[in-house]
Amino acid sequence: MIILRKKAEFTLADDIKVLLLDDDEALINSMNHYLSKNGFNCVVTSDPDEAVRIVKEDKVDIFVVDYLMVGVTGVQVIEEVRKFSDNIYVLLLTGHANLMPPLYALENYDIDSYSEKEPEFKDLILKLGIAAKSIRKYKQYKEEMRDGLGMGERLKYLRGKLGLKQEDVARVLGVGRTTITNYETGFSEPSLKHLRKLASFFNVSIDYLLNNSNDSNDSNDSNDSNDSNDSNDSIDSKLNE
Repeated sequence: MIILRKKAEFTLADDIKVLLLDDDEALINSMNHYLSKNGFNCVVTSDPDEAVRIVKEDKVDIFVVDYLMVGVTGVQVIEEVRKFSDNIYVLLLTGHANLMPPLYALENYDIDSYSEKEPEFKDLILKLGIAAKSIRKYKQYKEEMRDGLGMGERLKYLRGKLGLKQEDVARVLGVGRTTITNYETGFSEPSLKHLRKLASFFNVSIDYLLNNSNDSNDSNDSNDSNDSNDSNDSIDSKLNE
């Protein structure tokens, strides 16, 4: 593993840790140079196994991975990472637009964005800057949480309590797994329609999900808990609808 440190010329995202994986060491060092100039705290490696280990053992916010490498694809590496990390932001690098992976891979492995390799990596820096802003807001949100868990944390807690995967909850809402990931990490918020479905599915109040109450049965709207006729059905029957 190669760790390069550069003093940032200006600070944009030095609180955001970025892992870069590419088997082209010259390119990855160049990428690290430009990202570091823009304030990103980067760790770089050309070894896919090392990258997986870093994600497991370290607090990495963003994972930038090359799509085509010798002996392995970026999608395969991401598949391994997703086995133990739902929350890390993943950006896939491609050499050319026509070398993009199929759509199912982008959806199934929660690839959040992609960028083509280009001189000075302007598109990559822009997209990482946007991602860093969302991640920073989520971190701030977590730090400011009071009196229990926030909505995303409560959703994740309820799902884990029942031993469900994100795919299971996604099926209930009729959305993709990425949507549930975004709800749980705070990148996006569910609509009222989805809040009602989640409250009914987990048999809790909307107020509880929104962290307005620590009582899971407390609701200001009696219709919230009765929005669905199957609110008292078993979890298995709801998943099989």
